[in-house]
Formats: sequence, C-alpha cells, structure tokens
Amino acid sequence: MDDEYAKLIRRMNPPRVVIDNDACEDATVIQVDSVNKHGILLEVVQVLTDMNLRLESNASFVPSLRGSVGVMPSEEHTSIELTGSDRPGLLSEVCAVLTDLHCNVVNAEIWTHNARAAAVVHVTDDATGCAIKDPKRLSKIKELLCNVLKEVMI
Repeated sequence: MDDEYAKLIRRMNPPRVVIDNDACEDATVIQVDSVNKHGILLEVVQVLTDMNLRLESNASFVPSLRGSVGVMPSEEHTSIELTGSDRPGLLSEVCAVLTDLHCNVVNAEIWTHNARAAAVVHVTDDATGCAIKDPKRLSKIKELLCNVLKEVMI
C-alpha cells in the first residue's frame, strides 16, 4: 500500500526545473523541485556534473573554485552540505575535522561523480546529543571544512 501511495504522490507532483539567467549576473540559477525520494539528489548532481556545470549552494552565488560548505541547525541535528573536488582522503579529513570539533555523525550521504564530491551530513553535539546551534561553533565548523575542501593533494 505504501508503494502505491508513493507512486501516486510522484505522479501528482512531477519534478519541476526552473532555469533563471536573470537572478544573477555571473551565474545561471537552476532550481529543481521534486518529491523527496531516495537518490534524487544524486541523480541531479550527476546530470549537472555530466553537463560540466559547477555546483554552488551559496545564496549570493559567488563562485567557488574548490567547493562550498553550508551549515543549518534544526531541532534534531545540524545539517552540513558539502560540494567540491573529489580526491583521495577527502572523506577521512572531513570526518577528522568533525571528530576534533566533538561532532557526532548521526547519518551521512556522500556521492562522487566525475571527480566531484557532494555530501549531506547530519551531526549532533557529542556531549549533549542535540543539534549544534551556537553561531561561533557553526562558523568554526564551516571554516575548517572549507579549508579541507580547498586543500589539494600534491
């Protein structure tokens, strides 16, 4: 019964793509609205990557050469979104930063495709088990993860 209901919802709400060349002088904004289904973000990232388009999640649309990090607290956890160039050891370094900052990874989804990497990681404070909401701590997490994404293997 749940499968049939999910199929009905997807048919009632097909994915919608809006391409806006006027919203920003230096970028094209592509907005994809879709019913939440497992793997949909991966499909979108792969299609955009295959078209040699760079992924930017920054609201000001300032281009980033190596990657971007977004951090957003909710009631249950703090969501961290990462995009950047893939390289050996990247996931290990991201996990090391989160461990050093006393973040507990609740769950994570990580994708790599055509030398690009994207991840959505949900973390909580290791001591309290709650979402991290302190602006200074969130800023530090973002800063250190941005540094990891900027590092280049020699």
